[in-house]
Amino acid sequence: MNHRIGPYRFFVDLGRRLAEAGFSSLRFDGSGLGDSDVRHEAVSDAERARLDLEDAIQLVTRRTGASSVVVIGYCSSVDAAHALAVRDPRVAGAIHVEGYAYRNSTFKLHAVRELLSRERWERYVARRYPALLGPVSMPPPSGEPESVYKRDLPTWSAFTQDLEQLSARRLPLLCIYGSDADYNHEGQFWEMFGSPRIDRRYVDVHFARGADHTFYDPTLRRGVIAHIVDWLATRFP
Repeated sequence: MNHRIGPYRFFVDLGRRLAEAGFSSLRFDGSGLGDSDVRHEAVSDAERARLDLEDAIQLVTRRTGASSVVVIGYCSSVDAAHALAVRDPRVAGAIHVEGYAYRNSTFKLHAVRELLSRERWERYVARRYPALLGPVSMPPPSGEPESVYKRDLPTWSAFTQDLEQLSARRLPLLCIYGSDADYNHEGQFWEMFGSPRIDRRYVDVHFARGADHTFYDPTLRRGVIAHIVDWLATRFP
């Protein structure tokens, strides 16, 4: 949903850090967004995203001579990046930023504790206080809101099977989560995806405690970017 700079220039800063570390990278707008022209094929959103990624990989491999790539998706762009990683042998690794999470019993327990924590309310007031002093917002329109964007998220079982398949290929995967939405505590990933057929040697998880979905806090955002670069340098020296 964001153009190629990412939320708060996340991908700009990441691209520069990757260049400093010696990695070639390409950040690009999906077709019809930002600087990219629309595609003229009559295809679904998922197919359009697949074609965009394949075009991007062809460009990267042609310009750099590389034979494989690591795909990085953020939120909704995880959909296309993950789907490609599952089926395309050119993908040697994948990074999901704010990717798939599924609420379980421990999530609900931590959610109750979070509601009672002083730190949570201090963060809330710090972020929302300017809005409380602003003009009164108009009430929402009556009736059901019209849907303008819809994602077809994989079921828990389907994504677990994908993880098993990637693990069988020994494809390194890094999953990064903030504290929003469906992920709220350290260790939740392996509570969700504890299948014995997933080799933990190839899956790394980073929980940025206190971060929101867009990594609004500059310190937390820099920490996540540094973690991505360090992971790539370790997995692909």
